[in-house]
Amino acid sequence: MKEVDKKRGVAQSDIYQMVSYSYRRGINKVIMIYSNVSELLNNDYVFEIPSGKGDKYIKIKVADVHFWSMSDFASISTKLFDKLNNLLRNDF
Repeated sequence: MKEVDKKRGVAQSDIYQMVSYSYRRGINKVIMIYSNVSELLNNDYVFEIPSGKGDKYIKIKVADVHFWSMSDFASISTKLFDKLNNLLRNDF
């Protein structure tokens, strides 16, 4: 039976840091961007962490972005702009 990675490759220390930012800023939604170093991008994923304030949650959206090839900067720039624009426009 294949083991499921519940953390989806995200380091636990990164999650702790995002929760800390959330508390410090008084927000409940955080976007964490990972630089991807291969052709394949992981799908965006949202972690819901109990905030400790009643039934509220901190939502941490994890997104991969292309940084794997600096030989085609124009393409990378366009992909990065599109990805960031999408992340900021879409609620989670």
